[in-house]
Amino acid sequence: MLALNITVFFQMINFWLAFYLLTRWLWRPALKLIIREEREQQSLESKIELQQKSVSNNEHRRERLWNMSRQQFAQHTPSVGLVFIKNTKMRQYTMPIVEDADESQMVTEVARFIVSKANHV
Repeated sequence: MLALNITVFFQMINFWLAFYLLTRWLWRPALKLIIREEREQQSLESKIELQQKSVSNNEHRRERLWNMSRQQFAQHTPSVGLVFIKNTKMRQYTMPIVEDADESQMVTEVARFIVSKANHV
């Protein structure tokens, strides 16, 4: 059978003393540190979510404003193309087909024509 002697009681006291000291100065501070870091992480994650929502709302607002601006410009832009076509006189210039020999003469005539038209502008 098991014989009880005083060393078993000393071992039990030693165990409970070590358990108490380790719990008080090692495990509790470590657990508090872990819990505090988890809370900070949750706080940061919630801030990130708020910032993402804010960015998303700003993007939607900008998109809505951009669409409103495009609609405003489309409604209030004058149709310049039709007015321009109605008020301009179409001039047609025809040039005869020129042989290769007369090419340099044709280039000088076209250059003079362009310069004369540019001077009138």
